[in-house]
Amino acid sequence: MRKELVNIWNRVMRIKILHPLVIVGRKMIFSNTLNAMVDFMERHTNAAGLKETNDFFESNRERIARNKECLADEKSREVYENIIKYRSTLKRKYLYLARSPYYEQYFAPDIIKLKKHEFLLIVVHM
Repeated sequence: MRKELVNIWNRVMRIKILHPLVIVGRKMIFSNTLNAMVDFMERHTNAAGLKETNDFFESNRERIARNKECLADEKSREVYENIIKYRSTLKRKYLYLARSPYYEQYFAPDIIKLKKHEFLLIVVHM
């Protein structure tokens, strides 16, 4: 689906008379508007696959609950739930809720606590 949209977009970019449309399109690409439109189309064109996914989660509810109990912290359980919600609905907001900010991704502030005069230096040798 996304590949088809990119191909259409590339064709439109070549037509000079559509320049105003190109300007609006660029603004959409760099916003969440295009993603929301694509997500909406995917949800409505893939209804059978979405129903199958929901049936799977419904029939495996107990296994999912046991898996969730095995997770060590609340953040991990929250990410697990949001990924399942995303796969059940294809709503991108659940993916955004599942991710961590970049600066917390590898060095959680509750684990590594640097004082004001300290800094973390990471050296990668290749």
